[in-house]
Parts: sequence; structure tokens; C-alpha cells
Amino acid sequence: MDKIFLQNAIFLPQVSQFLKEGKTVTLRARGYSMRPFIEHDRDDLIFAYTDKVNVRDVILAEIEEGHFVCHRVEKIEGDRITLRGDGNIRGTEQCTLADVRGKLIKVIRFSKTWDLEHSRFWKVYSRVWPSLLPIRRYLLAFNKIFFLHQIPQRFKRK
Repeated sequence: MDKIFLQNAIFLPQVSQFLKEGKTVTLRARGYSMRPFIEHDRDDLIFAYTDKVNVRDVILAEIEEGHFVCHRVEKIEGDRITLRGDGNIRGTEQCTLADVRGKLIKVIRFSKTWDLEHSRFWKVYSRVWPSLLPIRRYLLAFNKIFFLHQIPQRFKRK
């Protein structure tokens, strides 16, 4: 099967519409900002519409017109939401509740589905990883050196 790549500015507004209609949407993870748990071009992410956002949720948000991110909610102050990718050491994004398009509910990796609402691992990870920000740089480097190069080629998506 041939792959078709569309610009996010064209594709993701349609995804937003599907989510508003109550459908779930599956997207291939693109980018490295959610390492170590979500990996570029390996994991499929399933989103559902949400009108309630909590700290530690991973959301799909339109942070500026045509620019979407899938990042973790770090802080909520009134209507302002601060986002940070798990793989980001510095830098955050700001959005409002109106900019949230969906919430990550499942991750599919190597044919195994992680239901994030019920996964004990995910709940522990979501509490512990954000608190490790001061040493995250070293943990990400360790992950890159010792684990990422060991993923067998047959498991990498084409």
C-alpha cells in the first residue's frame, strides 16, 4: 500500500471535525516530542473528543491556526492550558480549552493496545515522568543510547 502524506494544516482540521462528531480517530505518531513512551512512526494514537481536560492528560490541541501538537497537560490556570511534550526538556506551549481537539485514549504499539484510561502502567508513568523534568535530559539520552538502537528492523514501520 502506498503512503500519502498530507500537511497537518489540511488534514487535522478534518480530524477535529470527526472528533466533534463523536468519532474516534487513529493517527500515526509523528515527531519525537513525546518520547520515551510514544515513538515517531512506530505508535498509532487513538483520540476521542473531550470537553474536560485534566493535568497529566495527553491532548491534541491547535496551539495556533493550522499548528497542532499532541502533548501532555502540565498546568491549567483558569482557561489557559500549558502543554509540554514528554521528550521536551525546555519549552512549553499555551492553549485554551477551546483549542483542545481531542484526548489521547489509546496507544497501539506492535499490535498491542494500551487503554490509557485503565492502564496502571500509564497512570504511574503519567505521574512520575513529568516530575522527573530536572533529570529528564539524562533519562532521554540513556533511552536513546541503550534502547532505541535495539529496536529490531522488522518492528520498525515502513
